[in-house]
Amino acid sequence: MLTLMYLLTRSLFAVAFQWGRLGLLVAVIGGVTAGGELLLPDSGVVGLLSRTVALAAIPAVLVLVRFFEPEEVVRLRALVARLRPARVA
Repeated sequence: MLTLMYLLTRSLFAVAFQWGRLGLLVAVIGGVTAGGELLLPDSGVVGLLSRTVALAAIPAVLVLVRFFEPEEVVRLRALVARLRPARVA
C-alpha cells in the first residue's frame, strides 16, 4: 500500500532528496552505533557514560566528514549568537 501511495503521489508532492547526504548521515550514525555496540560496555555507569559520549560525538563526526554545507554552518552560527545572552560589562 505504501508503494502504491508513493507511486500515485510522487508527481503531486515532488521532494528532491539529497541521497548522498542521507547516505552519509546513515553511515555515520550506523558506524557510531555499531562501534558502540561492539566496543563499549553495556552496563553500569561506565557503559552509560561511554555511550553518552559516543552519542554526543555524532555532530563532531558529521563536521569532520564535511556533512554540513557552508550555508548551514553560517545559519547555525547566527542562531547560536542570537540565543547567547548578552554579556554584562
